[in-house]
Amino acid sequence: MSQPIPTMNSDWISFILLITNALACDQRNCVTLSLCPPLQRYVTNPITNYTLSSVERLICGVDEEVRVCCDQMAIANLEKESKPFYKNTKTCGSQDPIYEFPWMVGFVAYGWSLCSGALLNERYVLTSASCISQKESLNLFTILLGDLNLKNNSCNQTNSASEECLQVKSLSIEEAIPHPLFNGTFNNVGLIRLNESVVFTEYIQPICLPNATSNWTAVNSMYTSGFIIHFDPKTEREKFKRNTTIILKSLDTCKEWYKRLGHTITLNELNFCSIDKDETPLAFVNTFVDHGAPVVTFHNNQWYAEGIVSLAVDVADRQRPIVHTNVSYYLDWIHSNMKD
Repeated sequence: MSQPIPTMNSDWISFILLITNALACDQRNCVTLSLCPPLQRYVTNPITNYTLSSVERLICGVDEEVRVCCDQMAIANLEKESKPFYKNTKTCGSQDPIYEFPWMVGFVAYGWSLCSGALLNERYVLTSASCISQKESLNLFTILLGDLNLKNNSCNQTNSASEECLQVKSLSIEEAIPHPLFNGTFNNVGLIRLNESVVFTEYIQPICLPNATSNWTAVNSMYTSGFIIHFDPKTEREKFKRNTTIILKSLDTCKEWYKRLGHTITLNELNFCSIDKDETPLAFVNTFVDHGAPVVTFHNNQWYAEGIVSLAVDVADRQRPIVHTNVSYYLDWIHSNMKD
């Protein structure tokens, strides 16, 4: 289900710390994150408590841009704590010719998929921080893997033995791990640890993580999938898992579109934007999307989770851009938060 536009965290302590950081930072050094490449890795991958507290002190503004105090001495201290980037080595990103996107995970409550995610291994799911940041609501979610059709409620019955239901795995969340510096569209990435390990089948498979140097912009096609893509109230097709092709749009185009609606969002190189590819002239205008769903590409005979659906507003506009988190910037953080 689509969610409201994320806003700046209203916690007064965080606000006061942010103001204090801005005042303490020499304004000549308070620059946009893109102008301080050495700090970018630590803003997205605070893998130790020392790194997290140090980076928090160096963030001097979050609005349309993320601004940081580009303190070379502080960055040098962070580099002493650095670790090598995570590299994908496990088998992943394969699918049966008939059953598409077997890594898709539905966060289901009241018969609806309210958020989505992508299975990374036997225990962890990649999703958006906005889907899991409200801890008190997490016990409402049933985590479904291997499902095709949420309308088939008989899968909830203990004695159900239909072919589809035999493939469905229903789990719960043992631990939710939103990015510690999540703020609206900034660092909107998270993990959940499942309450038990899953066994891979043709219906349940993990997705690959990209490399830090992944050149996915050269890939011909990118896709998103979920249970409420192309929501059509007449046929209730929102309950069937499907995918759609997307077209990349510039961040400037994305910003301007949201500004026209009166929204200010943080966008930089940690994000990318897209619109749905209009497959047919009479295609239903998409108004809902699965937040937390992966944006995937296929290359080198494997599927990769290149992005996460982070923000979309419920507007029936074929040119409505959807904001994604660029996964390649978060590999260290993702890897360091998976226990086994």
